[in-house]
Amino acid sequence: MSKEDELIDFLNKNIFDPILCCPHAHKNIEAGVHRTIESFRNQDARGMIDHFWKSIRGTMEVLFFPACLNSMDSSVLKIFWKRFVFTLMKNG
Repeated sequence: MSKEDELIDFLNKNIFDPILCCPHAHKNIEAGVHRTIESFRNQDARGMIDHFWKSIRGTMEVLFFPACLNSMDSSVLKIFWKRFVFTLMKNG
């Protein structure tokens, strides 16, 4: 599995799917998730990570409301950081 596929799988399972499956998610947030996923098609793992961080900047408080993401907390972002960001920086 490529790093890009691994990254997309992680984000889908832990972030995107919980938002898209939530009946209380604001339509703007859902649209943003779809735009982010679409933008990943032509990017490498570094580009995906950069785009993801830019996408959530300023929207963290909206994304982390319990009605949609009750199982997600800061540990998901810590895992994301260690598994993808740190690894890419370390491996060049």
